[in-house]
Amino acid sequence: MKTADQLRAEASQHEQDAIDSFERCDTDGALSQWASGLSAQRKRLEADLIEAGGVSEFLTLFDLEGNYQPAVAIEARYGMRWMLLDADGKRTGEFLPWLPKRRDTLAKRGYVEGYAVFPAKADFVEGPGGLVGVSVRVRKACPHHALPVKVVTVDRWKEEA
Repeated sequence: MKTADQLRAEASQHEQDAIDSFERCDTDGALSQWASGLSAQRKRLEADLIEAGGVSEFLTLFDLEGNYQPAVAIEARYGMRWMLLDADGKRTGEFLPWLPKRRDTLAKRGYVEGYAVFPAKADFVEGPGGLVGVSVRVRKACPHHALPVKVVTVDRWKEEA
């Protein structure tokens, strides 16, 4: 496994590759310059994750008693939603609002949003617009139904009050 310093050195090399490409061919090398920039971002994020012990904090769903509820945030017809999963990670067919403005929107259905720590990885994420929308993000490095490493808060609204 690479160290955080090794990954940061690789990130610096990717950045230098982009600079060298621009100097050689101006904007004709735009695609390779773009890829080098994204690779540098990913290496730096990987380094940060190594220093954090390979984990990161994620928005998570809990029931009103504070028990972790396996769920995944997905893009649905009318925006982002929580898709509930069973203990084996299979879809239950139930969907809930994601990041509602009021606590009661989820609480009346028996759930609240909180934060928990899970194993994490740096990854390329596809967004709208094809290549233009690709970015680097932290993602869970475990199945969506895996138990958290640590619960930070089971109710984000109580922490904000």
